[in-house]
Amino acid sequence: MTTLAGLTEQAGELSGYGAITAEHARELAHDSTWRRILTDPAGHVLEVSHRRFAPPSLKRHIQLRDRTCRQPGCEEPAERTEIDHTQRHTDHGETSVANLAALCKKHNLLKERSTWKIEQPHPGTLTFTTPSGKTHTTQPEPYELE
Repeated sequence: MTTLAGLTEQAGELSGYGAITAEHARELAHDSTWRRILTDPAGHVLEVSHRRFAPPSLKRHIQLRDRTCRQPGCEEPAERTEIDHTQRHTDHGETSVANLAALCKKHNLLKERSTWKIEQPHPGTLTFTTPSGKTHTTQPEPYELE
């Protein structure tokens, strides 16, 4: 992490290849999906995150596409939302444009802790199903062209 942040020049490691320069590690990591792996000072694995983190370019893509929290009626700007999987990563959901959406903290928790369901049949098209079975489909607001 310190190498990727530019704080050190410690070599990186590319799985199946071996050691790579700090500069090359930063170049490869720029638009990659990250998974946190914590090691001790000797390099032994202490913890592996189950969560995957969208690369900055993918996160920005979703923010620009969605513009606000996608929950119907919410106007929280996408820059202040969480970029989350529509189909959970643990349920084999991909970290991709077709499976990510901007939801504010409140509505992301609603999705995770209630029987609300969200599907994304096409990239950017979200269908929300309430606990009573009502559905509401949203599209991202288009940008006005002049």
